[in-house]
Amino acid sequence: MNTLNVYRSRLRFWEMTKLAIFALALGSLWIAMQQVNWNTDLTMGYVDPSIWMLILIALGCFLLIIGLSAWIMLRLWTVVGLPAPQKIISQFNYLESCQKLKFLFAAYALLLLAGVGCLVAIC
Repeated sequence: MNTLNVYRSRLRFWEMTKLAIFALALGSLWIAMQQVNWNTDLTMGYVDPSIWMLILIALGCFLLIIGLSAWIMLRLWTVVGLPAPQKIISQFNYLESCQKLKFLFAAYALLLLAGVGCLVAIC
């Protein structure tokens, strides 16, 4: 039976440093937004989450999901043994115009499908 040799991914020191800096930046932004809200509205309580806090949480979750999905995609990309994404992107210029149009139409259709899926999930 042929199996793929999947090596454990090791987080390098720089990757962990970037994650720590990102977490500290989000934490300091959280505290700064609370201070801004408290200074503008003196009746705001400590536990009362304002719309800015919800926007900040949503933005942080969005960036975390984007980073995590990109990391997972690159790890799976290397496990499968596909060529580097830069090589595939650079070869897009060598396609004929009808092939480029088909690819862009497919990408737009997938984007539209994802948008419709998000709207269906909300409604």
